[in-house]
Amino acid sequence: MPRRPRILLADHPLHIVQRGINREPCFFAEEDYQCYLHWLDEAARACGCTIHA
Repeated sequence: MPRRPRILLADHPLHIVQRGINREPCFFAEEDYQCYLHWLDEAARACGCTIHA
């Protein structure tokens, strides 16, 4: 059964979690993690989002 759609409310934060398949790690090298953070920052700035943690 598919999950229910998210409710999006203007000016309310979303809690989004990045996880690997079966909760395995997403990154195995520090360089990959730093690259991910860089592109996440770029995308957030382009969309006008704020990353809190």
